[in-house]
Amino acid sequence: MDIVPVPPEGTRVGSLHGSPPDSVFNPSGLDLAVAHATELQLSDGTPLRVAPIPVIAILKMASFLDRPHDRQRDLADIGWMLHTYVDGLDDRRFDARFDALGIEYVEGSAFLLGEDLSSIVAPTHESLVERFLAAIGSGWLDVFAIRGPDAWRRSPDLAARHLRAFRTGFRGGEP
Repeated sequence: MDIVPVPPEGTRVGSLHGSPPDSVFNPSGLDLAVAHATELQLSDGTPLRVAPIPVIAILKMASFLDRPHDRQRDLADIGWMLHTYVDGLDDRRFDARFDALGIEYVEGSAFLLGEDLSSIVAPTHESLVERFLAAIGSGWLDVFAIRGPDAWRRSPDLAARHLRAFRTGFRGGEP
């Protein structure tokens, strides 16, 4: 769990500075975390606002883009989100559109994550997602595959296929 103490105006600035003083944090997506958080109750009744998975995905993309060599754990988390976003029995995994789009059953979760994320983002977030996809495509795909689910390590092409499905869902059916 990450707890990010950010004042309301912190979601509208270009960067936040932390401790140590030279650490810089990109607040892209924090506005989505505030807008789309749902409230859960801890066992003692304490309310806790939690960002949904699509928002966490964009926060992790922003974090990775800030410091790719230091934030490879975010790649692992994003990989697992693409792989497990929806349950294997979720009716959306059997979407009739998938055949026409070349999306296989195992990639459906990634497509749906992309589609759900696209429904809540603003143009600034769209550019962040596109920059993340470009970064993975220009040298980080092998690391992404190694950091992702076990099946991706055995067949790195699966990571590329999940990214393609995510991109297609995010772009409204356009690869």
